[in-house]
Amino acid sequence: MKQKILFYVLFFNILVFLLLIGCEKSSKIPENNNKPYQIDVLKFGNHKVINLIVEGFQNRINKLYKENVSVRIVDGKFDAATISDLSARIVASDSDIAVSVTTPATALMMSANRGTKKQVFTFVSDLTAINYTGPGTLKNTCGISDTVNYKKTFELIKRLMPNAKNIGSVITKDESNALLILNGFKQISQDYGFEIFQAEIANIGDLHLAMKTLNPKVDLFLFGGDNNLAEVIDNMINLSESYNKPLFACDKLSIEAGAVAGYSVDYFKMGVRTAEICAFVKSDCKPEDIDVEKLVANELILNKKSASKYSIYFDEKLTRMAKEIIE
Repeated sequence: MKQKILFYVLFFNILVFLLLIGCEKSSKIPENNNKPYQIDVLKFGNHKVINLIVEGFQNRINKLYKENVSVRIVDGKFDAATISDLSARIVASDSDIAVSVTTPATALMMSANRGTKKQVFTFVSDLTAINYTGPGTLKNTCGISDTVNYKKTFELIKRLMPNAKNIGSVITKDESNALLILNGFKQISQDYGFEIFQAEIANIGDLHLAMKTLNPKVDLFLFGGDNNLAEVIDNMINLSESYNKPLFACDKLSIEAGAVAGYSVDYFKMGVRTAEICAFVKSDCKPEDIDVEKLVANELILNKKSASKYSIYFDEKLTRMAKEIIE
């Protein structure tokens, strides 16, 4: 009798273990089953951050499946009508997985797809914009979300500009990523003694006037999460320099372009992980059973050249903390 009980207990434990690991994401990637595979990637537009994610994706997916995978990349050109049209074409195509890059591209792809085709999204900062409320809430869909490190960003600004009080932020109207991030900063701004002044613009042509209007009110500018303005980050940097007001940013490439400093996600690695999630989706795992991965911007990037223009200098402790220092 005792042997029977022990047998059933052991059997039950093994069964539970197998269920738990069934679609669990881990370091072990499903093996290539030699079946040809087609993946369509929809980019919101042609920008360095987006391109870096796609580069990481292609690098990893090619290593995983070699000649047994074909990746088609289409560019939405930052235009909603174009992205909607491309989304419809991808849904109607013979591809096995649709990959969407950025929140706007993902929202439009999901609207066209409605869960009919397996979809993996990446670089989505605003999960509410795609109606994600928890595991299993997006039919046939999963992916990666990135989050700005609000506290560390404010701590960094406070450390480098201890007398700064007012921060200027320009965002594109109806850009959900930018609004989400701006509200995240606003929620804790008083805790750090900051007041945020914002200017909404209809299109990137209004950038100059918006920054000119903010300039007399602020000690610095802060950029983060606006996919439209990312297209003209060089213009933002040049304008901030002309006003002698430093620009801080929330992504590595903007800091490389000339922003003073900030915390960033590793976007190449984000693309790599997106490819690995596609590998799980390619296996027998249902996308909705794979929880959304959330990456926090924890890599400190410093630009010494830009900082010196404003007599901002990085102490030894800060430079030791940095993931990358641009000379």
